[in-house]
Amino acid sequence: MNNERIELFKKMAEDASAILYIADTENTVVEYIEKIMKLNGYSRFAAPGMPAALCRNLETGGFEKIGSPLRDRAGEIDAGIVNASFGIAETGTLVVNSDNEDIRLATMLSETNFILLNPENIVEKSSDISNELNTWFKKNNYTAFITGPSRTADIERVLTLGAHGPEHLHIILTNNK
Repeated sequence: MNNERIELFKKMAEDASAILYIADTENTVVEYIEKIMKLNGYSRFAAPGMPAALCRNLETGGFEKIGSPLRDRAGEIDAGIVNASFGIAETGTLVVNSDNEDIRLATMLSETNFILLNPENIVEKSSDISNELNTWFKKNNYTAFITGPSRTADIERVLTLGAHGPEHLHIILTNNK
């Protein structure tokens, strides 16, 4: 594992207003998500493609899992929880690839995104995953490049987070899925 690459990814992600958390066990992943959800007063989450055990633990903690299809309850998603395929160190960007509409909705329509990333999948630059991207694009998959929470600025250059998507992005580095 390249610690310099992880440190660069962390710095660039935090510079883009993301919050990075390192979790060494599945329990610490769940504890962190529960803590943030409680702090924000959230009660519902969507976790398409995530392990059943993680979802059960959050439900045991008093949170409601919104099941598939998310399209039917899209406006109710407080937090989206998904896996990233890659992280790009030079920009602090996450790459989420899927052919599942629910993953797309969870990453775009929630107030807060929790995106889990295996640190071994952090590459130096985007060109390092060009083969994977070519394969995904040929399949017409949904591939999102996520750098920080949603942001926009008006003519007076006043930055607003969350105007067109999630207001908060929590990146959880973990080897546990």
